Amino acid sequence: GLTDEQSFLTVAISKHETGNYTSSAFKNQNNLGGIFRNGQLATFGSLEEGINEFVSLLKNSYFDKGLTTIEEIGNV
Repeated sequence: GLTDEQSFLTVAISKHETGNYTSSAFKNQNNLGGIFRNGQLATFGSLEEGINEFVSLLKNSYFDKGLTTIEEIGNV
């Protein structure tokens, strides 16, 4: 349920957060966005689960609230 612009922004953020998909969090924990739970970097059981969680987080916490730029998202 993302617009093309939101989809491109999601990919750009995930590339940044994971060091172009080279980080340990991405490779070992399927974590695309530096997502933390209970003060720890979250681990997802599959890449699909990590993607779904990351997209859901961006959509619900940022895009649906009208935050649509790197600057706006970064300020939160």
